[in-house]
Amino acid sequence: MTARKFSVLEAGSPRYVLARKKAISKSVYMGIALAHVTEGQIEWACSSYDGNEFETHEDVFHVDSDTPKVSHLEKLNDKIIKTVHDYANSHNYRIQAVCIGCDEATAKVVAEHPELKDPIRSMCTRFWFDIDAAPCIYTLRG
Repeated sequence: MTARKFSVLEAGSPRYVLARKKAISKSVYMGIALAHVTEGQIEWACSSYDGNEFETHEDVFHVDSDTPKVSHLEKLNDKIIKTVHDYANSHNYRIQAVCIGCDEATAKVVAEHPELKDPIRSMCTRFWFDIDAAPCIYTLRG
């Protein structure tokens, strides 16, 4: 899989200066998808839409088998929040809403380990408090 990454504008670059000079932040809506691929990997992707175009960021989070699954999700939360924050900040975007979802296989992993619901709720809380975006959660079935 060729991972696509969000473009984060370098401080001082012409596009960064132009984005920072805008009086009002541009509203962006974001979707985040998680997929528990193997015991050692969680694939995640973000997609943003500003009313004109989509931008996508894809990544793989490698987990250590020695640490509990809850710790994996907490570290993944940190990585996702930082990526989204840096992307939005550098482009002067205002994230209005974030929809967080997973496939059916990942939902089964969470169902088998109820303690994993807390980090997912924590991710939603952090999007609300850290980025001021309204979160929602969905699961794909079928």
